[in-house]
Amino acid sequence: MTRLRVAALALVLLAGCSKKPTEPQVSSAWFAWSGRLAGQQGSLVLDTYIVDTGVTGEVVFTDQLNPHYHLRGTVVGDSLLLAVDPAYPASTFTLRARVLADSLKGTISGGTLAAPVAFAGRALPRRQVIGDEGHDLPPNTDVIALAYDGTWIWASTLDFDYFRLGMNGAIHDTIAVFYEGYHWTSSTLAWDGHHVWGTVPGVIGPPVSMDYSELLDFDANGRAPDSLRLWQRSQGMAWDGTHLRTLNASWIKRLDGTGAILDSVKIDIPDAVHLTFDGNHYWTLGWYMHRLYEIDPQGQVVSICDLPSQSSPGAGLAAEGNFIWHAEAPLGVTTIHRLTLSSVAAPQLAQSPYRLRKTS
Repeated sequence: MTRLRVAALALVLLAGCSKKPTEPQVSSAWFAWSGRLAGQQGSLVLDTYIVDTGVTGEVVFTDQLNPHYHLRGTVVGDSLLLAVDPAYPASTFTLRARVLADSLKGTISGGTLAAPVAFAGRALPRRQVIGDEGHDLPPNTDVIALAYDGTWIWASTLDFDYFRLGMNGAIHDTIAVFYEGYHWTSSTLAWDGHHVWGTVPGVIGPPVSMDYSELLDFDANGRAPDSLRLWQRSQGMAWDGTHLRTLNASWIKRLDGTGAILDSVKIDIPDAVHLTFDGNHYWTLGWYMHRLYEIDPQGQVVSICDLPSQSSPGAGLAAEGNFIWHAEAPLGVTTIHRLTLSSVAAPQLAQSPYRLRKTS
């Protein structure tokens, strides 16, 4: 009898005689990685579910036309082989990787990639999430962004109004904000301790077109006098205690009082939308692969979390102390979830035993 140690997902594969040799030993587990594509071609997140040697999962990577795939394949030894899941027809895509104790290295091909591209990723602990509250808003209340001001949750809607919600999900009041004569709401929100900030996207050009975002502040009385011009689109905003931070194309950027970028950190999440800061870490959502991500101030993704529902992209995030508020808004019905997250990540990779079929 020998014990064979194989670095398949850095999990220990045990070989030996079973009391019931006709019954296979089967285990299942979730594993995720985030990383970067070679040659500054973008980033990648892979989330997998493994049962025995079979693997299903999702990948999202930097590709303008086909950034998201459902995958199916196998893990053999330390090799992970994935291709498009037949249940989700799509163009050809393959992922081949070697799995180490806390990392993943390999190549991807397909989508609009002209040739296979190398990538390297690091393992993401999965934090356990409890949706301890869920509050349904009135029908056709399509929330598009959230912020927390210390008392109320601000909710921006497609109906051109802002709601302030209590901690029980009840609507406290409705606020109308006007900008240049138009009824205006924002798809990004941040509270700076005094006012709420939102954005108005725009384009200048031709002959040379350039995206921008007008950053506007307001409160319960309407528009405040301040505004900033940011020369790029904003997919999310947060207040770090001193400065506004904006999320743009996998970068979190720190702004000064004029809207100039002081510095930035890159995050390895290609489809990040919405941003909030809990005093220690940033939180963002995946647009295509519907997950919640925790990010440290240096931009490193430190955990991945499942949402109460993965059927629709997130419509907003707000941090309230130890809780994260998340808006889910499919088909005109918005539910506001209060999420409690475990303080310790669930066991991953080298800490998790994984048993394969008996080999002797």
